[in-house]
Amino acid sequence: MSKRPIMLSVLLIFTLSLFFGGNPAFALGERPEDLYVHGTGKPIPPGELTGEKQVKEGEEGEDVETPEPVVKELSLEQAIEIALKNNFEMALNQIAVAKAKVSLEEAKDRAEQAREAEENQGDIGFGGDTPGDYPDEPPSWWPIGWEWPPEGDIGEIEKTINDALMGIMASMQPSSLDLARGIHVGPRAAQMNVTISKMGADFADKVLRLTVENAYYDVLKAQGELANKKGSLERAGEQLRLAEISYGVGLVAKSDVMGAQVGLTNAEVQLLSAENKLATAMMSLAQALGEEINNRYVLTDQFTYEPAEEIDENAYLEERMKTDLAVMAYREGFLVAQVDLDQVAKIYSPNVWTYQKSKLERDDAYLNYLKAKKNLEVNVRQAFLNLKTAEKAYGLLEESVDYAKENARLAALRYEAGLGTRLEMEMANDQLSETETQCLAMLYNYNLAKTQIRYGIFPGAAGGAGMDGAGV
Repeated sequence: MSKRPIMLSVLLIFTLSLFFGGNPAFALGERPEDLYVHGTGKPIPPGELTGEKQVKEGEEGEDVETPEPVVKELSLEQAIEIALKNNFEMALNQIAVAKAKVSLEEAKDRAEQAREAEENQGDIGFGGDTPGDYPDEPPSWWPIGWEWPPEGDIGEIEKTINDALMGIMASMQPSSLDLARGIHVGPRAAQMNVTISKMGADFADKVLRLTVENAYYDVLKAQGELANKKGSLERAGEQLRLAEISYGVGLVAKSDVMGAQVGLTNAEVQLLSAENKLATAMMSLAQALGEEINNRYVLTDQFTYEPAEEIDENAYLEERMKTDLAVMAYREGFLVAQVDLDQVAKIYSPNVWTYQKSKLERDDAYLNYLKAKKNLEVNVRQAFLNLKTAEKAYGLLEESVDYAKENARLAALRYEAGLGTRLEMEMANDQLSETETQCLAMLYNYNLAKTQIRYGIFPGAAGGAGMDGAGV
């Protein structure tokens, strides 16, 4: 028997499979029994999924009590471990990877169905062994109960039925391009999603680690600023004491005492602002850890200056090109677009709209890939430059702090001896406060620059070069 007859059922099943997905894992309003709070091993309470508050009898209208603040020691390593344990995104990312793998298997299955449909595509015939002869048995598509063999010329009957059925099936079955895309493009795109999902999960892990380190450093920076403001307040108090003594012996006017009093008030305001910043930074750290925001922490790791390890900038950039999320996402998108163009080129000539559209999509993907590579290079070069600048600036500012301290001490002695003015003493103390603040900020910037290079995440760019990720 000839293989010419089309298996209508195969084509119909394949066509429907292109448009309809599987059933949901569980019906609306139900909950799976194996959902657990990430990192705890405890089942998620039903109310957490539905948003319904579980209220016991007699509790309606009661105020929600704020949990008592917890104070505990916390190292940077412990902070990262806690955040990874409490963050739901980590578990969701692993689910996304698993879903991408399932979609890949589904795409492979559809590709196999498309191959079968492509092999069966052809004219409808009677399948006789020789032209002009009816076979002994009717073909599978012949209506049950109809007379076999039919009366009339086999060629005319075959042509009439073939034209009618092919016209009907043309609106049901996928085109040759749809089949080609189902065989070649679909699985490649699904493989891309698996690759990018895995990289996205790794990227999210690094982002969380960097976020926690930033929050930890912010608290250290706020604590340092608070210590500086306390020092400024002490110096302002000393200025007022010296002004009152000098005024008492007639060396200065009343305005010096009043000016010193204003300086003390200003120092008190700045101290209050620094305390507020520290409280805010502490809440941000608790939020990053996924804990109660009124928790308080005694940080066991401190701001220190440690020279950065020597890193080959070019080798680092080359490695980042292979692992950066944004670059790899655009690269994978370009490769999928190229596969699509290859399939279109087998069916259509370059002057056809379908070909031109596919080619433009490929060109667009390629240019975005080149753009992502260039952006990454700029961000990496800038990060290394920032690190070197911060390292040199911190060394200079450390020396400036020592100089500013000595200058403030001498200015106070000159004022006390009646050889200097209150304004000179005030300016020297202001310069010391400003220099201490700059030095602390530069130490913060230096540590942050090292952290960004370590994780390969740079602010201001997409994907691995930034915090936003790359769309797939």
